Amino acid sequence: MSLHNIAESFVTELRPGVEPGRVLIAEDTELLLERIAQFLCFEGHSVQTAISGGEALECVENCPPDIILCDVLMPGIDGYEFSRRVKSDPATAHIPIIMISARGQREEVVRGLEFAEEYVTKPVDLRELKARVDSMLRLKRAQDAVRAANQKLEDTVRRRTVRLRLSNRRLAREVRRREETESAVRTLTRRIITVREDERGALAMDMHDDVGQCLLAAKLDLQATFARLAQDVDVTTEADRILKRVDTIASRIRQISHSLSPIGLRNLGLQDAIQNMVEMFMESHPVVKIETRLAHLDDYFPGAWDVNLYRIVQESLANALKHARATRIIVSDELLAAGAGLRVCIRDDGCGFEFGQGDGIGLFVMKERAQLSGGVCTIYSRKSSASETDEVSGTEVQIDFNPG
Repeated sequence: MSLHNIAESFVTELRPGVEPGRVLIAEDTELLLERIAQFLCFEGHSVQTAISGGEALECVENCPPDIILCDVLMPGIDGYEFSRRVKSDPATAHIPIIMISARGQREEVVRGLEFAEEYVTKPVDLRELKARVDSMLRLKRAQDAVRAANQKLEDTVRRRTVRLRLSNRRLAREVRRREETESAVRTLTRRIITVREDERGALAMDMHDDVGQCLLAAKLDLQATFARLAQDVDVTTEADRILKRVDTIASRIRQISHSLSPIGLRNLGLQDAIQNMVEMFMESHPVVKIETRLAHLDDYFPGAWDVNLYRIVQESLANALKHARATRIIVSDELLAAGAGLRVCIRDDGCGFEFGQGDGIGLFVMKERAQLSGGVCTIYSRKSSASETDEVSGTEVQIDFNPG
């Protein structure tokens, strides 16, 4: 059995503390080469030997070692060129090199350390060499562990990046589908709003022209008939009662007709039309106080009329009276700072609503109407956060118009 095999068989007893490694020794002096090889084998390492730089490069390529001991002066490729080639190859650049040389001048040491981790001068002290080999092996294995961890991390990141990319693609498709659906819903909603306004206008016109005229004709006929029977007190009393009913029906038809299509909106302007609407609401709800503080609508919409804003105010008043049971409502407008636009507010002192309950189709249509007019409609409920300084502390509807 050779000395190398004897050393390997007793590695546990002879090499405590540092796990043995694969060592390549490149040395053209055979006596020194054999001496170092036997010592490292006895220490438990697996040793390869080469007597030239070219042979050493072949060993590195065929079976990369854990550490290289390299003489400076060798035939053919010297130690400097050998080390440069090893460190220039990404596959072997991580292998630590201990350079061995009889030259101990500072310039030679500096030149050797350009591509090597350690520099040992001859004659070689085997105990010093052992310490340096052990140190380099520990460093090498620590670096190997870091590289393995980094590679594992890179593989994990790569896999997760692929999954994330796929998830992003699915999410992008879902977002596009949702945007297309929302766009279709918005287009349909706007079409419904337009058609409904057209139908309301036609119905209001029919009620005004047909039903209203019929009632007026019936009233005139009744007045003429009752005039001929004026001597009969009972008939006169009944006539007054019937005529009052006709007037009530006619007034209610005018209210419904105006609610369906505010005919005066074009002629009066938005501000006066809203004021007339408020007065009609107060006639039908005499116990409710509705206050208007409008001063900028006609300036902001000069010569224009906007049925969408009119409808938002109308819907807000109807909700406050019907659902919130408000007793006071304020309709106001204000110019936003630095020419940022106009804000219209409808506030009430009603019962408000819990957040999450205001997602009905009516509120959705109000917001769509605001967008149609170039604004943004926001609805707040102050049911649980009313301030004592608030004039009204129920629900607030804000419509912001930006001139840009």
